[in-house]
Amino acid sequence: MIKKFNTHRGYYLILAGMQIVGFVLVINAGYDKTLVFSYVVLSTFFYMLWAYVHHFIHHDLSTKIVLEYMLMGVLGISVMFFFLR
Repeated sequence: MIKKFNTHRGYYLILAGMQIVGFVLVINAGYDKTLVFSYVVLSTFFYMLWAYVHHFIHHDLSTKIVLEYMLMGVLGISVMFFFLR
């Protein structure tokens, strides 16, 4: 596990950075629910895109991986949708 992390450290750091930026944008959006939801969708889109690019580069992109990231993205957006209702 540590070896795998060290091999892909750059990818994980960029992913963490993208998620931190998304979190900061959501926090700074204040009480504007439309803007918060837009930032959540945008952050989810970049999360999924980065995962697909990463797996494509390392030649292990499969239907299972695509569905997994899509389901996680939909779950995250759904949770935020119900919190913002």
